[in-house]
Amino acid sequence: MRIREISAGVYEVEGDSGNTYTVYYNPRIRGLVCTCPDYVFRLRPCKHCRAVAEHLSRRRTGSGSRAAEGEVG
Repeated sequence: MRIREISAGVYEVEGDSGNTYTVYYNPRIRGLVCTCPDYVFRLRPCKHCRAVAEHLSRRRTGSGSRAAEGEVG
């Protein structure tokens, strides 16, 4: 997956299928939300939310060259 920050706290995630979804932090639920059908219909974290969370974690610790490029998994 390719992750790109498009504005402060808002990420564009290109999935393995080539579809692109938006992931952002929602303070009301204190978690990441996604525009993909899996999240929208099930209302629980999807692989895109997990990828952004992993990306942010790696970026904070500065580990992994792939994290710096915005690629996860």
